[in-house]
Amino acid sequence: MVFEMLLSLASENGRDQSLFGGCIERARKLIKPFVIGDHFPDIYLECPLKEDPFLDVTVLYTGLPEGVCINSKYASGSDELISCFTEMRKEHSNICFGFELDTSKEDPKAAAVHFEPREHTELAAAFCHAAGEDKYGRLYCETAAKLTDTFPPSFFGMFRGRSDSPLRVCGYLGLREKKMIIEDTNNLVKFFDTIGFGAYDDKMLEDITKVLKLSPIEADYQFDIYPDRSVSDVFSIDIMLAEKSARSIRQSYQNGSLSRIMSFFRDRDIADARTDLISELATSFAFPVIKETGDITGFALVIQPSWFKVRWKGAKLQNAKSYSLLRAGCVDHHL
Repeated sequence: MVFEMLLSLASENGRDQSLFGGCIERARKLIKPFVIGDHFPDIYLECPLKEDPFLDVTVLYTGLPEGVCINSKYASGSDELISCFTEMRKEHSNICFGFELDTSKEDPKAAAVHFEPREHTELAAAFCHAAGEDKYGRLYCETAAKLTDTFPPSFFGMFRGRSDSPLRVCGYLGLREKKMIIEDTNNLVKFFDTIGFGAYDDKMLEDITKVLKLSPIEADYQFDIYPDRSVSDVFSIDIMLAEKSARSIRQSYQNGSLSRIMSFFRDRDIADARTDLISELATSFAFPVIKETGDITGFALVIQPSWFKVRWKGAKLQNAKSYSLLRAGCVDHHL
């Protein structure tokens, strides 16, 4: 019920068609089996900001009770994966994992798998073994070892059962790492050289520094590496909004960081007028509920535009994407 309510809010005022390509109803059916656990998972709605709209949905779990399962063919064979993660969480409270599904198709391919071991790189091998993808575990650990002295990765994404698919390797860029790149792009060139990425030029390096300056807080990087150790010509930067409440996000669209981000996107022609809808998507409200103890608390529903992806392919800037977070829970819990 909560998931359906959040999707209804997200789709209001024509946003289903304009932002999500009319995929909201299909998302209800495809994603509902993934909404498991004692607490509402973090759910991200991904949509492009130019050209044909679509909706990819990512569901991330920060903790799951033992014995739960996902009743969906798109997560087939994930019971061992869930069990593995549940055991890991007993000792590592800051890790998470989840699934990503393309809802633009009636019958999409199996969901991609995300795992965020953060600094616990050694967990990747066991996780990938549980997923039946040992090669990705080895590849991630090898890549992480190479990047120890530059910008270490924190998470990855993979497609199970597709031998030719790349591993998406991702890492966070905090204020210190962002400053290192902005002040000297040679730090980024060193990173590229270490991973074997050569699809960049001076203009791309300049644009990356401009994008990082737009991010008021955290950012992350993403690149794809194939099982044969070759690296694709695609590189991405995700920038995060500092604003959390719906009111602050709407204000930020007028004269804050969101305004500057969207202006950059439009100036570079990687977003169109649908940028106006992103701030309107921001929603938060709460209603009273009675807990099992008999106490009254508030139950909140939140839609929060959170991340924006800027991507280069062959050193050419591609269309931007937006990621909006759906959250729900009692207000006396972390939302």
